[in-house]
Amino acid sequence: MECRSLSRERQRAQEQERRRRQAEETVRQRVATVCHYVQTQDVPVIHVTRYLAVSDRTVRRWRRQSCRPRTKGPKLRGRPPQPAQRSERDAVYQFLRERGAVTPLVAVQAAFPHLRRADLSEILRRYRRAIRRQRERQQSRLLWQRAGAIWAADFKERREPIEGRYAWILAVKDLASRCQLAWLPVEDATAETVQAVYAQLFAEHGPPLVLKSDNGGPFRDEGTKQLLASHLVVPLYNPRRRPAYNGGVERANGQLAGYQEALAAFRGRPGAPTCEDAASARNLANELARPEGWQGPTAGQLWQRRLELSDHERDAFLMELGERRVQARRDLHLPPEEPLAHYPQAAVDRRAVRDTLVSHNLLAIQPRRRKRPGAPPALGSVAHPAPRNAAHSALDNHGAGRIADASTRALPTTSASLAAELNVEPPQIQSQEEAHSSTNKLAASGQH
Repeated sequence: MECRSLSRERQRAQEQERRRRQAEETVRQRVATVCHYVQTQDVPVIHVTRYLAVSDRTVRRWRRQSCRPRTKGPKLRGRPPQPAQRSERDAVYQFLRERGAVTPLVAVQAAFPHLRRADLSEILRRYRRAIRRQRERQQSRLLWQRAGAIWAADFKERREPIEGRYAWILAVKDLASRCQLAWLPVEDATAETVQAVYAQLFAEHGPPLVLKSDNGGPFRDEGTKQLLASHLVVPLYNPRRRPAYNGGVERANGQLAGYQEALAAFRGRPGAPTCEDAASARNLANELARPEGWQGPTAGQLWQRRLELSDHERDAFLMELGERRVQARRDLHLPPEEPLAHYPQAAVDRRAVRDTLVSHNLLAIQPRRRKRPGAPPALGSVAHPAPRNAAHSALDNHGAGRIADASTRALPTTSASLAAELNVEPPQIQSQEEAHSSTNKLAASGQH
């Protein structure tokens, strides 16, 4: 017969129950002692029972029980726990490994009808928690170090157009300072609109080094790319169907939309914001966000204190980026000289730009959840030391390569496999790339 051991949750629950029973026993003994004392003082016990709002019969029972000798602690209520055996729990874990953490409790109950529902629910909860923590250790948090160096842009569509005309909002945000540079209602999400806003922001604030966006038509239009190239700005596009790669501006879109609706309701126009509300929402977001903590400067103040990018810094960045693009093409088995289509070139830039930013101390990559020291490695995982600061990241020859990047492994040289990775981008490649390039939305919002 195998030993039936309780889990930590069950042990804590039993300990809490034991403490409650012990507290009840202590109260009963004190009531019995008080009743005995007042009886010796020729005071009726009924005065005590009425004061405590307890029946005489209950107090008499407590007094009889207090007179009995007790060799054990208070008896716990309910049936004694009978947890599943270790072999049974191992069988459930193996079942979950084969079918994944999304397996519903009903399916687990159907596969193990002889086990109690409470045991199966606990095993499923613990398995999901372990999988979630393992995935968080494989994800990264991006810390942007230089205000004005990296921007992010995105379109947000509205269900009802603002003022009956503007069905889209173009958002542009500086990732390091978290300053919202643009929150502009526009009629159409076109390349001409993007180019006009980019040109205006470049003339007002100066062009950044990198501008992140998704693969929407207005952002990957040839005219938009030519405008960025004329200002020596490197476009950085998301992996397909991975909006979390641009999580900083994605989260800001939801926040500013909430500010916009709240301002419209405050001004007596609930559900009907105007362009004035959109401008006020942008100013409010820059005043409320404090990326360095509640005692630190606001996003607007950090943006005003930024240092302008010099021509020497831009030239050095672009020079190293060219070298890393050659290395990225070699890793992806792409031709070194031939021009690439949009998606293969974006895959090259995601690696090259990332490593160049880390090398120039413009970006620091940290794991979302650090592994406990001395803990054994997870099944199928590879241990990688995380950089302690930006200086350690800069000393690494592979830049962000300190964090595992399965997408840089050797790929098949067949044209079919290459096209499948660069154009379709399988989920296993995307998940790794997202884990090393996506931004933590909590940190990007200024609440971290």
